[in-house]
Amino acid sequence: MFGRDNSKTVTKTVVDPATFNKFSPLSEIDPRYWDQLAKSLSLTVIAPDEIIIRKAREANTLHFLVSGKIEIRESFEQRVQYESHDPRCSKAIEHGLAQRSTVKALEESVVMKADLALIEKLIANNQNYTIHHLDEGELPLPETAIIDDSFQEDWDNVFIQSPLAANLSHQAIHQLFSSFERIEVKQGDTIIKQNTHGDYFFIIKQGFAEVKTDPAGPYRGETFTLTAGNYFGDEALVAKTIRNSTVTMKTDGVLGRLSHDAFNELIRNQLVTSSNDQTTSANQET
Repeated sequence: MFGRDNSKTVTKTVVDPATFNKFSPLSEIDPRYWDQLAKSLSLTVIAPDEIIIRKAREANTLHFLVSGKIEIRESFEQRVQYESHDPRCSKAIEHGLAQRSTVKALEESVVMKADLALIEKLIANNQNYTIHHLDEGELPLPETAIIDDSFQEDWDNVFIQSPLAANLSHQAIHQLFSSFERIEVKQGDTIIKQNTHGDYFFIIKQGFAEVKTDPAGPYRGETFTLTAGNYFGDEALVAKTIRNSTVTMKTDGVLGRLSHDAFNELIRNQLVTSSNDQTTSANQET
């Protein structure tokens, strides 16, 4: 299909919408701009062990894995492998990629390259509002039809930017995402109760939750709202103490749930290791 003479060949064929519409954020682009987008994309055949993205990667280019298998490596010990059918490959390879990571092909793979500036421009075009002049007797749209107050960012994007994720390796984060048990919840459901023992770690994938703190605690009974990407239940598991707050769903939603053992393996052990490393470093400096 791609007949080539070397390890990397860029195809000249215009990329079919059926190919690029499988990937985010390309799927967000209005069909009116598909021709322009398709002509800007390129498909590249990558031979096994060839580098796709180096540490000093192209900041203005996004890479999408169309077929094949790749390895993302942060260090000699920290590496993770993906195949094109993995749901996490529905986004650009750069999504959540650490600055020092290197990406290489483990088998012959096809990678699609896209110009980031053009993608942002085409998506922005979707958001341009058209001004309509109302004829007499025509009623304006209600504000609720224009403004969506229920909009939530992708939970994984929010979590990656959290303080907890900052202490986890790239590999641990990907393992964490694949280990979450999906739990559908209803408005009014109590997820954790104050003064009970910690058994699970939770992250909100969809919906809103309310945290009611202990009146005798540091937050003096204050309540907080959690939304997609926010997590809870970690303090009792890390410190091995009882719960110090109650969390109740304010809306229907979806949670990711991680067992006590999985939390220790994927999160707590890394936090403890990170803390010990910092202590060792401080002692050496002293």
